[in-house]
Amino acid sequence: MLHSRAGILATTSARELRGLVHDGDLVRIAYGMYVDGVDLSGWPEQIHAIKLRAHSRLCAHVVSHVSAAVLHGLPVPAANLAEVHFSRPGRGGNDRIGDRLLHTGELDDRWVTLVDDIRVTTVARTLVDTARTQPHLAAVAAMDAALHRGLTDPAEIVAAFEAEHRWVGSPWARAAMKAADGRSESPGETWARLAVADLRPGHELQFDIYDESGEFVARPDGGWPSLGLVWEYDGQGKYEELRTGGMTREEVIAKQNRRQSKLERLDYTVIRAAGEDLPHPQAFRERVAGALMATSRTDWTPSRGRVELVPPVTIDVRDPIRWAAAWREERYERWLARRTR
Repeated sequence: MLHSRAGILATTSARELRGLVHDGDLVRIAYGMYVDGVDLSGWPEQIHAIKLRAHSRLCAHVVSHVSAAVLHGLPVPAANLAEVHFSRPGRGGNDRIGDRLLHTGELDDRWVTLVDDIRVTTVARTLVDTARTQPHLAAVAAMDAALHRGLTDPAEIVAAFEAEHRWVGSPWARAAMKAADGRSESPGETWARLAVADLRPGHELQFDIYDESGEFVARPDGGWPSLGLVWEYDGQGKYEELRTGGMTREEVIAKQNRRQSKLERLDYTVIRAAGEDLPHPQAFRERVAGALMATSRTDWTPSRGRVELVPPVTIDVRDPIRWAAAWREERYERWLARRTR
């Protein structure tokens, strides 16, 4: 819970306030703003959300960039959350006040919305700003989640990118847009896809596998259905999320094992990754590459059953050369219009 210094001092002396901070019962989260110490025990995104809510009481500008992504509830793995980001219209570069970073640029009402009564950039604008300023994994994971949850659509993201495609970091934003796919259901799945999808053509996500009798077997996170190779990401809490109808954790694990056994009986190779693999994408990539090499052996047996693919949810990014030509034509038309007035 957030507390202002003025509110605390209405019932507590300054000395007692210093004691509460010293004991860790209160933590100074921004100038003149404090939070209960227990509130800082969560994930980095949760801590950042507390910080930005405190700063939003002190700053009248619009929450933006990765801070807006956190406020929209989007995952941003590997992002730099040390600073709280705001945006304002204007020029002249960015300003830093403590751990608050104030960006300047074009920001009309089209790109502003409200979340919990806090002014924040829209999801589409947030995704582009985040992609311009944060690591590739954070940018793609946020885009994947937004597309998967239906918080925005590819056309809105492209429109937001077009509005700032000449800004610093635009090539990074374009790369993230090309890599995004709303079929990914978690940041871990995004991580795995980015690590292995380029190893061989034919990579798919969330496809349905049926046995010879037409019975549904599984929907793996990703893989190469034509080669009988699938991968699964077992993130933290996955088994708890799968618990339904009062099933115990052991029953859920047994169900997952039976599912994998069915896949293996259809001659599928299953490669699993978990949270502890996140710092080592190259190791996961090498495991998958080794399994792909095995499909080239003469004794390789194709998988059996039937596969139904799920259409990709991607962003159609225009070719930068055609984009630049269209921009030059637009500038010429504006110049011509001014000349003929």
